[in-house]
Amino acid sequence: MPEPMLISCSRCGFETSSRRIWGNFNYLMPNNTSLSIFRTSGWCRSCANIEPVEQFPDRQKTKAEIAALEKARLPSDAPKSPKWFRWFLFSKRRAAKLRREQAYLNREILEKQMILRFLDLRTDSPCCLSCGSEDISIVDIPSVQAGEVVEIPFAHPDCGGMFTVRRAGVRLTMSFPLRTYTLNGKSVP
Repeated sequence: MPEPMLISCSRCGFETSSRRIWGNFNYLMPNNTSLSIFRTSGWCRSCANIEPVEQFPDRQKTKAEIAALEKARLPSDAPKSPKWFRWFLFSKRRAAKLRREQAYLNREILEKQMILRFLDLRTDSPCCLSCGSEDISIVDIPSVQAGEVVEIPFAHPDCGGMFTVRRAGVRLTMSFPLRTYTLNGKSVP
């Protein structure tokens, strides 16, 4: 489990932790399957805190990833070679490895296609996954070394101070409940 980062304001006493963004977040898709939520850390003006916020994948990049995966996949109508040649070319072990690789590629392609379907169905802007507000700003929280303090180029909206990040100094092992959301980012009870 990663070590949490402490985020504090250089001007006022505000302090929070990167643990707020940890967890299992899923969208409930129309065919009752789930899709992992694309999220990052962000400032939610309604919560007045750093919260997990949605960050959608790029459609063109996803299409390019699907094309690359499909190119790597063997076509289902590949010509069959004589049995002795297949035996010579592929031992049972190599054939099993090839089947596993093809199954992995098929799963990856299906997941990328689900992402495209999600992007087609989504009607709202990215939102805070804690309260549902769309009044958010992305805040990149860097990973820092022990003893290092790094300033984030984001001003604290309440006081104008700059956020700084440092390691909490303790590692946590935690179990997170599954949080499920509709396609438009609303929490499902």
